[in-house]
This record gives sequence, structure tokens and C-alpha cells, in this order.
Amino acid sequence: MRPSGIEGSYSKAARQLLEATDKHSARQVIDELRQQLTTRLPDRETFKTRFYKLKFSRNYTTHKKLIQYIFSHIETVNQTTHEFKPDSMTLEHILSQSSGTEDFVSAIGNLLPLGAELNEQAGNKTLDKKIEVYKKSDFVLTKEFAQSNPQQWNEEKIQDRTNELAERCYDYMWPPHE
Repeated sequence: MRPSGIEGSYSKAARQLLEATDKHSARQVIDELRQQLTTRLPDRETFKTRFYKLKFSRNYTTHKKLIQYIFSHIETVNQTTHEFKPDSMTLEHILSQSSGTEDFVSAIGNLLPLGAELNEQAGNKTLDKKIEVYKKSDFVLTKEFAQSNPQQWNEEKIQDRTNELAERCYDYMWPPHE
């Protein structure tokens, strides 16, 4: 969604927080800001429609940083300890870029976070050999994928995974408030 106006809301809230004299008035400012931001959230279907457009390939790099951010956020949410920091993430194409049309091969559902060394090991190997490499990863998303042990990987599976990631991200980014 367009960010116009959000900067002003943050700026106003920051000034009000500086002027707050106690915890109660500070809490009111934060609650008001949260309410303003909540009204700007996209609905689930709008979010998913735009999420499906996220792509990355050697020919299309516009969304690379956003996809890395999304994967980092998922990793951070799912880490049970604070030992692992996803700061050396590359994007691995499960179905190699050379094996299909760019539309679905570059889709976020065909991507996994992977360290550079493991990404190099995975290369253009077959799915079963890539899964063996993925099992060595410390990334939660990559471990989950390896444990699911798909026997085939095609456009339908990529679309299914894109949908699952969209649902997961929507719920992670905007969990229900108490």
C-alpha cells in the first residue's frame, strides 16, 4: 500500500511521546498511532494479490531486498534461540532458473533462504540432491522445506508454496491484537 501520510503520523506521535508526562499518556499516544496504522492495513486478499507479484531472478532483481527482508522476518519470528542471525542470506531457486519460464521460477514460492556456500553446493542439482544440501541449512524455512521432502517440484507446487508464504506473512506481519 502507498505509504503517504504515514511519516506524518509517526512524526506527530514522536512529538507527542516526547511531551508525554507519564506512562498513561505515552500509552494513549501509542494506542492512537496503532489505531491509525491499523486502518491502513490491506485486507488479506489485497495483500496476497500483491505478494504473488514478488519475484527474483538474475534478470529481475527489483524485489530481491524485499524478499530477503520477508525471509529474515520469518526466520527471526521462528528462531527459538537468539544464537542465529540471518545476516548472510542468499536466495536459492528450488527449481533452477534455467529449467522453466521466468514467471514461476522467479516467484517467491520457488525461493529459499540459504547461505552462500550451501547455495553454491545446491547449484543446478536435481531436487533430491538439493534437498540433501538444504538439510544442512540453519534457516527455518529451508529446514521445513527439506523435511517436507517433496517428490516433485513444479508450477503448481510453487503456486501452493507462494500462497502458504503469503498467508504466513500476513499473519506474522499483522497478528490479531488483544
